Amino acid sequence: MTPSEIKKQTISQLQKTFLKMMSPEWDVALEGQPKNVVADAAKKMLAVQRARLRMENAELASILEKLKENEDALVKGKKALEDSLKDLEDVKNVLKSTAAFLEIVGRIRAPLKPSPGQTLAPKLPSIFVRDVLTHKKKILLRRLTSFTLQILPHHWDQVLFS
Repeated sequence: MTPSEIKKQTISQLQKTFLKMMSPEWDVALEGQPKNVVADAAKKMLAVQRARLRMENAELASILEKLKENEDALVKGKKALEDSLKDLEDVKNVLKSTAAFLEIVGRIRAPLKPSPGQTLAPKLPSIFVRDVLTHKKKILLRRLTSFTLQILPHHWDQVLFS
C-alpha cells in the first residue's frame, strides 16, 4: 500500500469511528454504564476527532516514513476496531479497540512546529470562510431572536400594543 492510501484509510477509519460514537445506538449502549466508562467514552470520542483532524492536516511528506513503519499495525488496528464497532453493546471492547487504534495513530504524529513557509492552519478557500461567517451570523440572529422571545411576556402583543 502507498503512504497516501494508508493515510486515506486511517482517516476514513477515524471518521467512521467518530460517526459511530455519535450515533443513537452508541448513546443507548452507554446508558446505564458507570460514570467513569461514560467519561472515558467521551474522552475517546474527542481523541478520535482530534486524531482525524491532525491526520487530515498533516502534510504527507512529514509523516511518510512513520506511515510506512506502522503500516502493519495500522491495518491490524483498523480491522480490530471495525470488528468491535459491529457490536456497540460491548462498550468496553469498543473503547479498548479505539484506544489501541489511537495509540497506533499517535505514533504517526505530524510535527507541531511548521517548517519554514508552512502553516499549521488548514488551507480554506475564501468562499468557505465567507459561508462560515454567514452561518455564524444566522446562528447568532436565531439565538438573539430566541432569547428575546423568552424574556418577553407570553402576551407580548398586549404589552406592546396597549
